[in-house]
Amino acid sequence: LTIPSMVSLDASELAVGRLGLASMCFLGFFWVCGGIYGNETLLLAAPSGVVFLACLVVGPLLYSIPVALVTAELATLMPHSGGFVVWITEVCGSVVGGYTAYLTWAAYLIGAAVYPILLVKYLEAVLPLSFVQGRIVASTVAAGMTVVKLVGLDLVVKLSGLIAVLSIFPTLPFIILGFPFLNSSQLLVFEGPVDWALLCSWTLWLYSGFVAIGTVAGEVRRPGRTLPLTLAVLIPLTTIMNVLPLAILQCLKPSDQPMQPGMFSVVAGQLAGEWLRVSFVVGSCVSNLGLYNSQILTADYGLSLLCSEGPVVDSGSGWLKRLLFSTEDTAVGRLFILIDGVLAAALVWLP
Repeated sequence: LTIPSMVSLDASELAVGRLGLASMCFLGFFWVCGGIYGNETLLLAAPSGVVFLACLVVGPLLYSIPVALVTAELATLMPHSGGFVVWITEVCGSVVGGYTAYLTWAAYLIGAAVYPILLVKYLEAVLPLSFVQGRIVASTVAAGMTVVKLVGLDLVVKLSGLIAVLSIFPTLPFIILGFPFLNSSQLLVFEGPVDWALLCSWTLWLYSGFVAIGTVAGEVRRPGRTLPLTLAVLIPLTTIMNVLPLAILQCLKPSDQPMQPGMFSVVAGQLAGEWLRVSFVVGSCVSNLGLYNSQILTADYGLSLLCSEGPVVDSGSGWLKRLLFSTEDTAVGRLFILIDGVLAAALVWLP
C-alpha cells in the first residue's frame, strides 16, 4: 500500500478554493460536534462536578485546542485534501501513508454506517419500525446522501448548512428557558463513584473531531485565514454545546426516571411543551444525517488517496474516466463516492 507525495504537486494542480468561512463552519460542525443528542450518557460516568471539569478543562484546553492548532498549521502548510493522511505520508513515507489511508478509510466508513442506525433509533421514538423497515430507512439515508455528493460539493455544503441549523435550533430555546434553573449545588458535586473508562472515552470523543478539519484543506479558500477563523468559531461553540445543555439537564432531570439517551427531549417537553420535545426528535434525526455525511466524506478522501496510483485510476479513457475520477464538481472522484455509498448502505444491515 503506497500513496504519492502531495507536497511535490505544482500549485496549478491544486483545486481552486471554493470553501469560505461559513462553508467550513457548516462542514466542520459535524466533524467536531454535531449536536447534543446522546450526551446524556456522560452524566452516568461521574458526579456532575467531575463531568463538567472534564468538559470545560480536559476536553477543550488539554486536547481539542492543541489538536486544532496543529491541524490549522499543517493544513495551511500543506493545503491538500486528505488531512492527516497527507501529513503522515510526507513525514513517514508512502508505505506508512498508504496504510494510514487504508485505516482511515475503513474506520470512517464503519463509523459512518452507525449514524443511519442511530437515526432510525431516534425515529422509532415517534414511529415504530420493524428491523427490516428500519434497515430500509437507514439504507435510503445512505443512498440519498450519496446522490447529494455525486451532484457536487456545493450542494453538500448547502445541505450541511441546513442540517446544522435544524440540529442546533432545539438547543437554543432549551438553553434560554433552562438557564434560570441552573443550581450550583447540583452542578458542583465531586463525591461519588467514577467510571473512568466511560468518562475519558466519551470526553475525548466529544472533542476529537478537530483533526478531521484538514480533510478538505485543498478546497479551502485562503486557508491561512479561513482555517484559524473556523476553529475560533467551532471551539467555543463545541464547548458551549457540550456543557450548558448537560448542566440544565442535571438540574431539571426527573427524579423518577433513569438517565438515558433521549432525556433531553423529556426535559424539553417539561420546559416548553410538546413542540420542543418533537423538535428534539427531529433535531436528533437530522443531526445523524450530518454526522454520517462528515464521516463518509473523510472515508471518501481516504479511499481516493489509497487508489491515487495504480490500475484503478489509470484505467479507462475519455468521458468515462472524467465521469468516474474528475474532482471538478465533487472534490472526490465519483467512483470512490459510489463505492463508499454502496458499502455503507450494506453495512447498516449488519446486526
